[in-house]
Amino acid sequence: MEIHDTVLVAAASCMVNRYVDGLATFAPDDPAAYATAVDRIIAHGYTTPSPVAEPQG
Repeated sequence: MEIHDTVLVAAASCMVNRYVDGLATFAPDDPAAYATAVDRIIAHGYTTPSPVAEPQG
C-alpha cells in the first residue's frame, strides 16, 4: 500500500507543477518584491486594485 501512496503523491506533485507552469507563474529573485506584494495584498486584498479616476476639469 505504501508504494501506491508514494506513486499517488508523486503524480499529484507532477500535476500541480504542470498546472503552475501553465499559469506562467514566477518566483522573484529579489526578496523586496515579496515585501511589495505583501503591502499590496494588505492594502487591496487579493483583488486587482481599481484604477483611480482622475478628476475631470
